[in-house]
Amino acid sequence: MHIGVFILLLLSGERNFGVRLNKPYTASVPMDIPVFTGTHADLMIIVFHKIITTGHQRLQPLFDCLLTILVNGVCVYRTICVGV
Repeated sequence: MHIGVFILLLLSGERNFGVRLNKPYTASVPMDIPVFTGTHADLMIIVFHKIITTGHQRLQPLFDCLLTILVNGVCVYRTICVGV
């Protein structure tokens, strides 16, 4: 989990990563999340929310990194890609 979060943190600094998160999510993977229609960024927000709210206490040091990933990768490029 820690390595995956670290890789996402590195990727979130790249513009292309943020832009590509805005592509529609169409896959159907059996996960413990509600069914939704949206983008990969929406999926990442849902998964991070689930990790933060129901995750194990040992994951608590990762919470700041998860929020940084959202700020870097999702929020920065979200408005640029609207309507593309």
